Amino acid sequence: MTITIKEKGSDAFYREVLGIYANYRYLLKNHRRKIKDPIKEYTLLLIIGAVAFALLLVCTFIFGVGIFEGIALTGLFLASVLSVLLLIRLTKSKKAMLEDDRTATLTLDDKGVSLNKEDTQELRIGWDGILFVRVLKEGVFFIASEQTGAVISVTRRYENEILSWLKHERPDLEIITQA
Repeated sequence: MTITIKEKGSDAFYREVLGIYANYRYLLKNHRRKIKDPIKEYTLLLIIGAVAFALLLVCTFIFGVGIFEGIALTGLFLASVLSVLLLIRLTKSKKAMLEDDRTATLTLDDKGVSLNKEDTQELRIGWDGILFVRVLKEGVFFIASEQTGAVISVTRRYENEILSWLKHERPDLEIITQA
C-alpha cells in the first residue's frame, strides 16, 4: 500500500512528534506511556526556575548573600539558561518540520514501512524492527524497537487506511490507540 502525503502536519501534530522523540526510551519499556509535550514541560520548568531565582534574589538583597544562597542562585540561573536553550532547540525543530513542504510517500509492504520525502530522504524500517504502532490525537507513529529513536510519523488523516492494512497484513503487530 502506498499513500502520497502532500499536506503538512499541524502544529499540534509536530508537538506530538517531539513528544514521541522526547519519551522514546521510556516508550520502549512502557508502550502505553502518556506522551507529554516537551515544549510545555520546559516552559513550565523555565517559569518555575525563574520565579524561584527571582524570589531567592530578593531574599539575598534583604538578608544578605551567604554561601548557600550563592550556590542556589548559580544553580537556578544555570537551570534557567539550560531550559531556555532546550526550548529554543525544540522550537527550531518544530519550525523546521512545519516549513518542510516536500511531498512524502508512505509505503507499507511485506518488507516493512518506509517514508520517502521526494526522493531526497527515506526512512525504512523492516517489520522485525517495528516494536509497535501508536495512534495519538494527531498522528500515527511507527516505533522502532532499537534505541536509535527511529520513528515514522504520519498525520491521523490516514489512520483508517493504515490500520485496516495493518490488521489485514500484520495482525500480530501491537497497535495502541489513544484512550
